[in-house]
Amino acid sequence: MWAVTHKTRYAWASENKKQVNYVPGTPCAPDKQNGIWIVQAHEWGKYVGRADFEFRNGEMKMVNYQLIPVNLKKKVTWDNGKSERVLYTPEIAENPQMLSLLTPFQNKGKAQLEGENW
Repeated sequence: MWAVTHKTRYAWASENKKQVNYVPGTPCAPDKQNGIWIVQAHEWGKYVGRADFEFRNGEMKMVNYQLIPVNLKKKVTWDNGKSERVLYTPEIAENPQMLSLLTPFQNKGKAQLEGENW
């Protein structure tokens, strides 16, 4: 069973599922409640969630889940004391066709957030 929502918190989350030292781009373990996987790809498009499932003998099993960083950067400090922000994973190139397709939706949402007529 699947549920797609835009809810960031739920009262019955399994606290023992938190991965304190999680490194973006590595597999992680989402929560499961009453046979339903609860997954979230964080905020503001920083990640894309990927879930891999196997279906055997009439049963669905999640075999992998990971948050794929979308050009997410982390701060690193070098031996010389200087710091900079570097990508967690290789850069994902901008796709001109997708940008063209999605820009009108971005503009509409931006206008709504800024209180303009839509």
